Amino acid sequence: MEQSAPAEPLEMFLRRVERAHIDRDVVATAATHPEATECVWPGTYGGIRLSAGPASVTYSDGTTG
Repeated sequence: MEQSAPAEPLEMFLRRVERAHIDRDVVATAATHPEATECVWPGTYGGIRLSAGPASVTYSDGTTG
């Protein structure tokens, strides 16, 4: 049975997703990650609501990734 690759470390994931669409004035508003706990991460541009789960992100324009 093949194992999946380990998740990107939480801090790296958050830094990457918050910069992903900033050139379009779109910011990350919520994210899930296997290492996350329920909290609001302050970020650079605004708070990102975190919770545990598969790595994913929701942006201010409604897109997800």
